Amino acid sequence: MKSVHRNRLGFAIALLVPLVILCGIAFKPLLAKTQGVEILLETETYDPGDLFRGDYVHLNLKINRTSHDFLSEEILQDVEKYNGGFVYVLLKMDENGYHCIDKVLGKSPPEGVYLKAKISGLREKGEFPKPYEAYLYYGLERYYVEENTGEELQYDSNQGIIDVRVGVYKGYGYVAGLEKRE
Repeated sequence: MKSVHRNRLGFAIALLVPLVILCGIAFKPLLAKTQGVEILLETETYDPGDLFRGDYVHLNLKINRTSHDFLSEEILQDVEKYNGGFVYVLLKMDENGYHCIDKVLGKSPPEGVYLKAKISGLREKGEFPKPYEAYLYYGLERYYVEENTGEELQYDSNQGIIDVRVGVYKGYGYVAGLEKRE
């Protein structure tokens, strides 16, 4: 009798573990979609293809690179700690309705719209008092599209008329869609 109960328990655990993992994977995007805000970012795109995953558009967000002026003192004072690490990019809306960088911080801000990003490199830039320029990776840089639609997006991008809608919740962002600018 004990082995029957043990087998049922093992079977139940084997069913529940993948279900819990799938729910955990879907939790953050669903939370961002239902509780977060949607922002608009300017992009420059090009259209590489991925043999295994299909067509995608690589999004070169205007907020992927920032000057030293936007880096917090905390980051500038400990470049070694943050180089290759995670930071929080506080965003503000500009006069055209796009979100741009307000400040790059070492800790998540208590309020405001922000994205978590990885600094892909801090590098020296000329003879400035604070000689660093940061390249930021948000995980939003690839957007998969239907087969054979990448060329049209590439053309629109070359014309400078593509924007990206991003849903944001507590630093987590997801691409909600691409829009052709009118």
